[in-house]
Amino acid sequence: ATAEDPWAAAQAAAQAAQADREEEERMVQQAIADSLVIQGSSQPGTPTGDDEAAAGCIDAEAEAERAAGEAAGLVNLGNTCYVNCLLQTYYFFAPLRDEILRLDATRAEEAPAEAVPPRGSAAAFIEQLQLLFARLALSRRRSVDPRSLLTHLFTGSAFTFGAEADATELNKLLISRLEAAVAGSAAAPRIASHLYGTMLESIGAREADGADASHEARVPFTELILPVSDAGGELRAALAELMRAESREFLTPKGHATTATKEARFVSLPSLLAVQLQRVGYDTLKQCAIKSHARFDFPLELDLAEHCAAHCAAAAPRYALHALLLHSGEVTSGHYQLLVRGSAELGDEAGWLRISDEHVSPVDASAVHAHGTGADDLGLGVPYCLYYAREG
Repeated sequence: ATAEDPWAAAQAAAQAAQADREEEERMVQQAIADSLVIQGSSQPGTPTGDDEAAAGCIDAEAEAERAAGEAAGLVNLGNTCYVNCLLQTYYFFAPLRDEILRLDATRAEEAPAEAVPPRGSAAAFIEQLQLLFARLALSRRRSVDPRSLLTHLFTGSAFTFGAEADATELNKLLISRLEAAVAGSAAAPRIASHLYGTMLESIGAREADGADASHEARVPFTELILPVSDAGGELRAALAELMRAESREFLTPKGHATTATKEARFVSLPSLLAVQLQRVGYDTLKQCAIKSHARFDFPLELDLAEHCAAHCAAAAPRYALHALLLHSGEVTSGHYQLLVRGSAELGDEAGWLRISDEHVSPVDASAVHAHGTGADDLGLGVPYCLYYAREG
């Protein structure tokens, strides 16, 4: 092309850009074939229909390339900020991310190797999750399009593109899809150990005739839910209230209304502990749901030994803050952003990152606490969910 032929020059530039994108996708597929092996739906390096759709999504990504040490964002596909934050939370948690990327021999055997898994199937979901994580690590683009993964994730659920949704509700779907994909495999207990804990719940009460009505039960959990009052709160104090409380309206098995003492102890704890702050309440005067914007303080390090059963406490259940999910807006609308600890093995130069869909920027560690505990002082929103990573 010459300076006198701008159309030819534009075509040449477009062809070069397309070649770059195709080469990038080839590199991603080759890396997956070499070290992040995917089995079950296609031969490594041979895109299925969904892979081709995902590769096409790269065409829609920002042309700007990310610099070395810069993390990639995720494209917002219409009110999908909530799921983008969750995917980034898990991506930056190395033990779970690496376990997912190793899911080769443990993939669900629901179709012959040459067949394309049906939309929404366990095999298709895992493949697209692996591809997304691979692109976040290897793509040169500043943002990656998660459309193929979300299509499989949303299939058969109440979640849709373009609709506002709650991050913690989506997290339940994400975990259930992951469980279904690894059910019965060697990886299932390892993945469960990252996401699930168990509580021993005890209730002490007596019947009207003085007979003992106490009982115990082991209860699995994927998150701790702590209420946020209008006066605000603090995580350790709220956790203490959750683990030991008195109920004045307890109904015994024989129908006796009495006061009961409820206690809980951790029997096992997950590698990644999720703590949801329950900010939504009901205004009886306005007759509508409202969101509390009150300050809620939290520690950067958390020791749960005092709330553990003896054998669990001996395992030194100490945690460090891994991610902070922030929500700005009200009950039915708003925006999620994420503050997450970067991953050194991924080459991230920043210790902490602020991620708002496609936009990723470094955050000074000393400012993380201030970002979360203020009543939206910095315009990023108030803490809605905290993730703590188990030390060691």
